Amino acid sequence: MPNPKLPHANEYRALGNALRSLRETAGMTQVQAAEQVGIRSKFVSEVERGNRGLRWHTLRGLLRAYGAGLRDLAAAIETAER
Repeated sequence: MPNPKLPHANEYRALGNALRSLRETAGMTQVQAAEQVGIRSKFVSEVERGNRGLRWHTLRGLLRAYGAGLRDLAAAIETAER
């Protein structure tokens, strides 16, 4: 369940869904993604569920790990919001 105290919860949920999609397309687990970026797998899980935001450098690290760019993320967000 999304964190009700998190501002813009719908946007965080769409971002999380998009990142999950990109991770799965890359064939990675949350643990593998976290290890590549240097964060905890629980953090990846919380972001993907829309319960947590993330900083720019962490977002870029995840995208690099997934072999994706900002355009890929934007397209995945568009799909997630439908």
